[in-house]
Amino acid sequence: MIELNVKEYCKNCTEFEPETQTNVQHACFNDFMRGPEVIVSANTSVTCKHAQRCECIREFIEKEMKKEQEKHD
Repeated sequence: MIELNVKEYCKNCTEFEPETQTNVQHACFNDFMRGPEVIVSANTSVTCKHAQRCECIREFIEKEMKKEQEKHD
């Protein structure tokens, strides 16, 4: 399965750089009629290389906007 883990604000980002992480699992069993079999499944997660940086920027902007709003209230 492939899972896309990006925030909404990443949608049109010109600096988006996909980064993948794949987790492969093997299951072995012995079928009486066919003999030994191996089932392989893989889960791939796609994120952006800059995800942590952008999240910090988003948090900073949110805090600054909150400060500005509190000044005007």
